[in-house]
Amino acid sequence: MGHSTRDKRTTVTQFESFAWDRCWTGVARLWVRRPWNPSPLLRPGDRLDITIRVFAVLAGLLAVPIAGALATTTYSDNARQIVAEREVVSRVEALVITEPVQTGPFRSEASVQWVANGTAANARIVVPRSMSRGDHCAVWLGSDGAPTSEPRSPEAAAVAGIGVGAGVLAGAWLGVWGLAAGTGWLVARRHSRHWDTRWRQINHPVRKDRR
Repeated sequence: MGHSTRDKRTTVTQFESFAWDRCWTGVARLWVRRPWNPSPLLRPGDRLDITIRVFAVLAGLLAVPIAGALATTTYSDNARQIVAEREVVSRVEALVITEPVQTGPFRSEASVQWVANGTAANARIVVPRSMSRGDHCAVWLGSDGAPTSEPRSPEAAAVAGIGVGAGVLAGAWLGVWGLAAGTGWLVARRHSRHWDTRWRQINHPVRKDRR
């Protein structure tokens, strides 16, 4: 058991050492490829590639607070609208007084009756298809006392804010990733063509000497 514990510790130590080595190697490679490196071995295409990558990382980080701000603004605006919508409507219990009639693939209508402020009223509204005559349903009334659509729930403001924030963040990250990936592909393609040209130039004199 002692050997097993010692082996586990050794394995963990080796893994940590390997991880640190990989980390420092990656940092060293990035430092060598910095755009302002005066080394003549760093080609212009490499400088452009790493510059675009740095810009992409910074833009991706900047997109986080921007998306957060837009999400907060969207949430606040929607929350105020929902409060305003709910202030001018009221909910009453209504009785279905006729059998629902299907008016579309997923739509049924029926006449309902309710009492508001001591006065009975009725109207034809859209009801769930599972309802039948004699059932009760909720009806939302506008400021004029006529049936209106159900106002949005407070949770809708949070959903709208999250949707805007996630959409902005995903769009920004996808855009900078596409820019970085596209630049890297173009630079790699240019380098490949350059090496092909150089190899042909080198092989041509060798073939002439053999003749």
